[in-house]
Amino acid sequence: MLGGAKKSSKKSSKKSSKKSSGGPKKATNPGFQAFLDLKKKIADVLKVSNSPKVGKVAGAVQKIIKETSSNLSSVEISKKAFELFSKDIPKYKKMLE
Repeated sequence: MLGGAKKSSKKSSKKSSKKSSGGPKKATNPGFQAFLDLKKKIADVLKVSNSPKVGKVAGAVQKIIKETSSNLSSVEISKKAFELFSKDIPKYKKMLE
């Protein structure tokens, strides 16, 4: 082919979805796992689904603890955050509305 367009073949790139087959799992960051656990506890107490709005509540409670106790680890902050949340549940429930 002189001067003609070169025909190229298109290959669709299919990403294989590899599901875990019971093999070793990656270790989750303990601080992040503590935050996920905090979200779940808050959702359970408020009897709502574990949604991004619950994440905002968890983040707000954690922020208060971080400001008052900066020397704590992230796991300890999550524990204290749940204690603070438990003391004033109606206040934090309003944040979901």
